[in-house]
Amino acid sequence: MDYTIHPSSPSSSSSSSSSPSTKLDGYIVAKSPSNEELRQEGIDCVIQRLRQIENEHKRLLIERSKSMKDVNKKLQVTLFVFQINRCC
Repeated sequence: MDYTIHPSSPSSSSSSSSSPSTKLDGYIVAKSPSNEELRQEGIDCVIQRLRQIENEHKRLLIERSKSMKDVNKKLQVTLFVFQINRCC
């Protein structure tokens, strides 16, 4: 059984989705729809769902990339300052 995890936000406290969900440590864990549920939704709804998930993954990758760049920049500054203090 597959589950999708989404950060909880005040506006998403009640979900209008037909899939059951539970709240776990500030995250909403939503059960993935079964194959039969997806067939009943129709191709247009499934494509729309796919595009939404795809966009969310892209957003998360961009966010992660920005965080990694920030961490690397801070590490470089810290190492540079450490090397200057060590030499003098």
